[in-house]
Amino acid sequence: MSTASRFDTFLKNIKVTDDHRAAAFTSVNAIARKLHGHYSNTPYTDACRMVIGSYGKDTAVCPPRDVDVLYFMPVSAYRRFSEYLHNGQSALLQEVRSLLRERYPRTEIGGDGQVVVVEFSTGHTVEVLAGWHATGGG
Repeated sequence: MSTASRFDTFLKNIKVTDDHRAAAFTSVNAIARKLHGHYSNTPYTDACRMVIGSYGKDTAVCPPRDVDVLYFMPVSAYRRFSEYLHNGQSALLQEVRSLLRERYPRTEIGGDGQVVVVEFSTGHTVEVLAGWHATGGG
């Protein structure tokens, strides 16, 4: 077997399948819809979230592990959590975690630093990072 054919086999073996990608994006969209339903009174669009990391850069490999998603929070949530004297960031993550537990009551949902981690039984996890659009350079 030539080096080229071995390399082609290797690439085929590490490529994320369409089924893996579909499962990942189904999870991402369900999570984003849940958060959007709580934080916004506007119709859902994919603009409220951004898939980042290896899935976002289309560099994910098998076996699939985690999907990183940035959920854009409304400014009102930023203001609310900014008013906390202590632990505002922790309170934000706890609120997001609680909302996702409503959606996935039998799924392991925890925290890891600045993200909420949703561990699906299908073998992949979704790491949710709450963030805001920067405006005005300030």
